[in-house]
Amino acid sequence: MAKDNGGTQLYCERCQQSSPCKRIRDHEWNRMRGDGKSEIFGSCYSGRHPEIHYHRRPRQCLRCGHRFVTVELAEEYLLELNRYRSYFEEIGTLVDRLRHLLRRAETSGSRER
Repeated sequence: MAKDNGGTQLYCERCQQSSPCKRIRDHEWNRMRGDGKSEIFGSCYSGRHPEIHYHRRPRQCLRCGHRFVTVELAEEYLLELNRYRSYFEEIGTLVDRLRHLLRRAETSGSRER
């Protein structure tokens, strides 16, 4: 990710385009939250899956001011996530077809009585 205009080019959901974004210091992010709670940034791992390590960084889009958190993780986990999302989409389609068939069976069964 190239640095441009004082920030790293990242996708901003609000701008819906690649925009220069700066890293916000952890204490600034927590102060901006205004609820007195602190978030943890830097190196982290999943409690349920300690083998999954990732790095969190608070960011701010220099174009629109939107604040968000980015996460870096090994690409293999992103590929795994995409694979599982595809599986769940397929399962959802199968469940919808099954519901449709069950409704048809109930409708035709009630007509036969």
